[in-house]
Amino acid sequence: MFFKAQRTLTARGFTLLEATIVLAILGIVVAGIWIASASAINSQKRKHLSEQVITTVTNVRDYLKNVDVPPTTTLLTANIQGLGLFPADSIRSGTTINAYGGLFAAQASNANVRIEVGGITSDACVDLLYSHFGGATGGATTQDLGFLGYNTNGGGTMITAITFTNITAACNPVADNYYLFFSP
Repeated sequence: MFFKAQRTLTARGFTLLEATIVLAILGIVVAGIWIASASAINSQKRKHLSEQVITTVTNVRDYLKNVDVPPTTTLLTANIQGLGLFPADSIRSGTTINAYGGLFAAQASNANVRIEVGGITSDACVDLLYSHFGGATGGATTQDLGFLGYNTNGGGTMITAITFTNITAACNPVADNYYLFFSP
């Protein structure tokens, strides 16, 4: 009699515990990437918003200096857009929008230049008002642009005390619109 030895193969796969550990690790990695990319995107939006405001203010102030605008004339958003004074990337389908996709408007006269932004986060508000135009810099950007103050009510009193406490109070909770005032 001839006996044939039978070989048994045991198939080994992942156990439920091993699969759970691998999925948990992948989840942590994906969450880390997600958080890092969201932070980078928000940082880029804040930077772009400040660039939009600075460019618009600079363009409008240059226009007011070079063109004899009557004292009673106020240039509205449509006029400023028609003159090409907004950054090109802030105009979509004939509407001016900021880096966050919210309102971006301007008015200008011989009295002041008013920029209105809406739909921004409280972080973006603090960054814009404090880091770019307020107490944190107090340097060339603030002086060159002639930043006068801000408020969260277009017809309200302009806040000229540019302190971190005042700005964080104005930015929290998030207002519908923020108004920034600059000398002409």
